[in-house]
Amino acid sequence: VYAGSREEQLTFDAVFDGFFLSEEAMRRQAKQQQEKEQEMEQVVYSFVRDHDKCSIKEIVDGTGVKEKVVFRMLKAGRFIASGLEITYPCQGCGAPITTGKLCAKCSKDIRNQAERLKAEKNMKKVDRSTTMYNTTRNR
Repeated sequence: VYAGSREEQLTFDAVFDGFFLSEEAMRRQAKQQQEKEQEMEQVVYSFVRDHDKCSIKEIVDGTGVKEKVVFRMLKAGRFIASGLEITYPCQGCGAPITTGKLCAKCSKDIRNQAERLKAEKNMKKVDRSTTMYNTTRNR
């Protein structure tokens, strides 16, 4: 309950009503955007069904749908159940891949680098038991 003057109450009500009107407009806009994206997804799905081994670039060029929408569909797994094979570039070298972020070669390179760094770190460990700052040695 608002305990101000009548004029303040009317101003408050107008702002409050405006908030709900703008919230409804946002909901409507979000629904329209969702419907638009569903239509784009249907266009992409139809294109991919007709061109079963295509790249993302080919999908974008063939449909006019933005690349981010196609990637979102891939990440959501929309093409996995249909058995279609879509390729996209490896983030490491750009080679065409169908799953994950890296191709097998780049994944192997990263694992090898990690193992090499771990080995180098182990080699750099110093035996501090004989240093003058060791407080645990026998006196």
